[in-house]
Amino acid sequence: MIHYTCDRCHRTIEPRSEIRYTVRIEVAVAQPDAGRDGLNDDDDVEGFDELDAIVAGLDGCDDGEGLPLAAQVYDLCSCCHARFVADPLGAGSSAGVGFSDN
Repeated sequence: MIHYTCDRCHRTIEPRSEIRYTVRIEVAVAQPDAGRDGLNDDDDVEGFDELDAIVAGLDGCDDGEGLPLAAQVYDLCSCCHARFVADPLGAGSSAGVGFSDN
């Protein structure tokens, strides 16, 4: 039997009775607009060559658990999905450290 757990709240997701959402996060190098920074087509080609070299070097990267970074997929339950959609970067969360007054 396949077992799903929400990666946010760690609650078991029952696939027969509730919806399971998956989140994939893509990170890419932002390329400047051509002409905006005085770049020409030759600069763009060189930039892509450098990008190819960087990506080729990432083939051996993993998340510390042996999974390639590009293979990361997160499962969310319905409740956590709603929270994620409302604040995908967690800007509204108060994840600060609380210290006692003593």
